[in-house]
Amino acid sequence: SLYLNWLGIFTILSTLELSGGVYMRILQKSENKNRTFRSALLAEAITISIFFILYFAFYPFFHKITSLNAFHTVLIVIQIFSTSAFNLYTAKEKYKYSYKTVFALNCIVGILPIPIAVFLIKVFSLGEYGRIIGVVSVYFAVALFIVYHMIRGAKNISLQEMKLLLGEGISHFTHYLSLAVISRADKLAIFSVFGKEALAKYSVADNVGSLLLFGISAPLSALTPWVLRKLSADMLPKIREVVTLGARLILWVALIVLGLSPE
Repeated sequence: SLYLNWLGIFTILSTLELSGGVYMRILQKSENKNRTFRSALLAEAITISIFFILYFAFYPFFHKITSLNAFHTVLIVIQIFSTSAFNLYTAKEKYKYSYKTVFALNCIVGILPIPIAVFLIKVFSLGEYGRIIGVVSVYFAVALFIVYHMIRGAKNISLQEMKLLLGEGISHFTHYLSLAVISRADKLAIFSVFGKEALAKYSVADNVGSLLLFGISAPLSALTPWVLRKLSADMLPKIREVVTLGARLILWVALIVLGLSPE
């Protein structure tokens, strides 16, 4: 859980959330979505590299703050890059309405880490490292496939799109960082005062809320490309009809999850 909390904060610090709303808007207008993906991935790679070069240059100082050892930090670097590549690619595929590809990739990263983690824990007694390596290894393998698939053909990028992404990311940096810190400050405080065991118990209860977040974010993520495309075509009545239906479904999902949660 300590790993996951710092992973969230480091993700904001190193990626500037470039795979978020700005990337979506550029994708909507882009005539070459593969080029846009390559430009965004290169921008992410640059920001991640700069952040972690500075981090390891001042590792003793940051280690006192985070309590993360060097191996944890290397795993975080790999996971941040791999997750960024995954998010950028699946967003592009959504705009092409390639939902079969998105579904297949989500199944891979959602299911495969479980047997890998169980194997590492049972056979090699890796404990918490087994769970982390299970997730990181699958995301990294998928990211390598994505990068290879996207660069084996045309290799052109757009410096203008990179500048736009980096400019918007820097301008919204403090907003995203404050959200990340606020959402994890309670867990980091519990770890500092009471230790790992108390943090683990608190995280189990806190994760119930993530079910509600998943139930809301999943349909919204799927609807976003469709809504933006209909906005471009000035089809507001159709958008209103679908969004109203979606809002009702999300409301029922939220009520069910809240009714089942223990708090």
